[in-house]
Amino acid sequence: MRLLLACLLALLGGAAQAHVAAAPGSQSWSAGRPDLWVVAAILLTLGAYLLGLTRLWRASGVGRGIGVAPAACFLAGTLALLGALASPLEGLAGALLTAHMAQHVILIAVAPPLIVLGRPEVAFAWALPRPTRRGVARQPSLRGAVRRLQPLLQPVPAAPLHGAAVWIWHAPRLFQAALADPLLHGLEHASFFATALAFWYATLHAARVPSAVPAAMLGIVVTLILGGLLGALITLTPGVLYPAYVGSTLAFGLTPLEDQQQAGLVMWVPAGAIYLGAGLYLGWRVLDAAEQRARRNSPATSKAGNLFHASTQPNSLNGPE
Repeated sequence: MRLLLACLLALLGGAAQAHVAAAPGSQSWSAGRPDLWVVAAILLTLGAYLLGLTRLWRASGVGRGIGVAPAACFLAGTLALLGALASPLEGLAGALLTAHMAQHVILIAVAPPLIVLGRPEVAFAWALPRPTRRGVARQPSLRGAVRRLQPLLQPVPAAPLHGAAVWIWHAPRLFQAALADPLLHGLEHASFFATALAFWYATLHAARVPSAVPAAMLGIVVTLILGGLLGALITLTPGVLYPAYVGSTLAFGLTPLEDQQQAGLVMWVPAGAIYLGAGLYLGWRVLDAAEQRARRNSPATSKAGNLFHASTQPNSLNGPE
């Protein structure tokens, strides 16, 4: 946890540098190039993770500390980030709202949970030289920063903050302003990614603690409702919410309203399915834990245990044979 802040800042660098593609309405989106700072930040983060993972596995054995599956999740999350911010999708997002929403879904519901599952805080710790690692862990300022961030990494605060960030930035006026201002657009992506990392960290870590699962499920319900309402609003609104895309969608055989409806469905269905899947998994964890407790406390189990215990004791009345 003490190095989680460093992990978030390193990964956030890629999202915060996201640039605006060609102005909507033009046809120069196809000539867009990935932002080299975005690529460098993401690859630097991946390099640090792989360095720490190599050191950890060399010291403890392959799969120890961080399993092969979590490591694969981190790699997949990093590739998803590259796909969202440093691929033709970034340029296409300047011409189609549908592509822009797909980009947002990757930033909030695809890359963050995969990255969190990869246990980056462990790998980042091992990436540091041993003396530096010990010194960082003992830094009072870093401890204080982590202590102040800790309340935000709980399910209930994290979920409303994440939902609020998504809703606020999709308000038509602010969304339009972000399309025209690269700095504002980078801030939009950074807030999506940062609040999503906090939400998924809180949710996925709560799955390991039975007492924290109900709060995590509540957070998922809140996020699912907020995201579903936003997707439904964008899909079902009869008018065009984001005029910046008028004039660029016809090249793809879509009217601005059809593009908007597809964009709303992208926000509504795929992202909602991911949140719902996480909620069902947590629900299964609750039921499984309850079933195990009931099995341990059931009279039949207790009676069988007592009979086994009695059968292994010597017969005190007859004495030894």
